[in-house]
Amino acid sequence: MVHDLNNHLAIIQCNAIIVEKLLHGAEPRIIESLQDIVDAVAAATRLTRSVQALGQRGGIGPAAVDVGAIIGDAARLLRKQLPQTLELVLPAEPVRALITGPYLQQVILNLLVNARDALPKDGIISVTLALDGPSITLTVADNGPGLPAEVQARLFQPFVTTQPGRRTWLGLAVVRQLVTRLGGTILVETNASGTRFVMQMPLVMELGKAPLAGQRVLVAATAAVTSVTVDALTSRGASVVSVNDGASALIAAERERFNVVVVENGLPDTDGATLLNSLRAKRALTTAVLLSSGVAPDLAESLGVQVVWKPFSADELLAVVERAIVLAAGAS
Repeated sequence: MVHDLNNHLAIIQCNAIIVEKLLHGAEPRIIESLQDIVDAVAAATRLTRSVQALGQRGGIGPAAVDVGAIIGDAARLLRKQLPQTLELVLPAEPVRALITGPYLQQVILNLLVNARDALPKDGIISVTLALDGPSITLTVADNGPGLPAEVQARLFQPFVTTQPGRRTWLGLAVVRQLVTRLGGTILVETNASGTRFVMQMPLVMELGKAPLAGQRVLVAATAAVTSVTVDALTSRGASVVSVNDGASALIAAERERFNVVVVENGLPDTDGATLLNSLRAKRALTTAVLLSSGVAPDLAESLGVQVVWKPFSADELLAVVERAIVLAAGAS
């Protein structure tokens, strides 16, 4: 359905641009109306992309990307809709990371549009990328009026608007979902002088950066998922114990200590959150990864886990497990 809608939007946009060229020199009111159509199509396209991003489970894998280049590309896509006072503060050297590039670009696009909507006349938006130990910090800031407390409490829920009188949209709900899928966190800092969205995500340069060789890994998953998971981990030299239910996972954790625990959400006898909390209570949980077809970002954050979205490839699984190891090492 979204694909068909995008096709119709493309037809509207192309015809509006053609008419605008044919009417070159027409009275300003007509040209402005045509530009309103083009702008509305662009806004609708961002919304459909947000819906697609929110619903995606797999199909897009991690790759080594230049994070600064993704920021620059997002700014160029919105160049006609952003103030000339947009500031990009990027490191002198490229920052390359193993992430899902389209997810990151959608996060930046949504944050830029949100900042633009908050701006007063002659307002300023800044995007800053910095390295912080094993993490990347990305900040999108504006000097708008800030957010009231009642909006802050519901900011990342779908259909909540930051601007009174404006339409509601999925932008910030999508941002939080995608940041979670990137293995990161996002928080908002706001006052009367402006608002800052601060995103942090682990810096994993390439598969093998956090060696799995010699790591003891416990995998608790259904039989179908266990096969690909164990094969991927052992291909990197990990030593894996696999079980197919929560009770067996708890018994295995009592017998020995594991460096990493990989748990599928929806085991025959328990859910992932319950099992992870039980392992944590037994002090048998160090680095944890949850295999899930859908979990709320706040739940992933409260559990302190990295999430692999089903269906997943071997490379996607390995990227998330290694990311979890990097984060655990940085926190210790």
